[in-house]
Amino acid sequence: MLRGKKNHISIDPIKPVSKFFDLNPSYAKMRYSVGYERLLKNSFSAAVLLNLGQTGGTRIIETSFGKEININSGIRLILQGRFYTAGKNSKRFGKGCGLFLGPYAGFMTGKETVYPPLSGKQEISGHVIGFGAHGGYKFLIKNRISIEPQIGFPMVTSHNGFNPNYQDKFEISTNLWIGNLNVGYYF
Repeated sequence: MLRGKKNHISIDPIKPVSKFFDLNPSYAKMRYSVGYERLLKNSFSAAVLLNLGQTGGTRIIETSFGKEININSGIRLILQGRFYTAGKNSKRFGKGCGLFLGPYAGFMTGKETVYPPLSGKQEISGHVIGFGAHGGYKFLIKNRISIEPQIGFPMVTSHNGFNPNYQDKFEISTNLWIGNLNVGYYF
């Protein structure tokens, strides 16, 4: 039972091992993700996630000269608002479990490492700011341990740096993305 527990810390145990499942694991870098969530009144909460290391998958681009490999790495900070929709779960477990939806804002800074086929390794610095919506389901296991898969919905991003094609670029992404798979603890 979670009654009276308002703080939740989490890690993503999949991120550190995801390097080995990347399309090109010899270029991939380690990834780490930690989070903190504070339950507010009723069905609302606020969360902060910090991702370190590689911030996306390894992109392999076919060119007329061969394969070009792009890797983004750095720090990603994500602020989330959450609304837990299931009233019966809050009566059964307390606040902070079940289906949730909400907005998020993210900031990523770091570098893009590019391995073009003819010119060797290149590194370009930059940052991305994004806004969007996310959702997920927090499963409670035992008394205080949770598993929480997340999914992201379309987002708006502003790029500055990284790939020269993305200098001061504003775009709306219309695809879904699979987010963190957090394992957490209430206290």
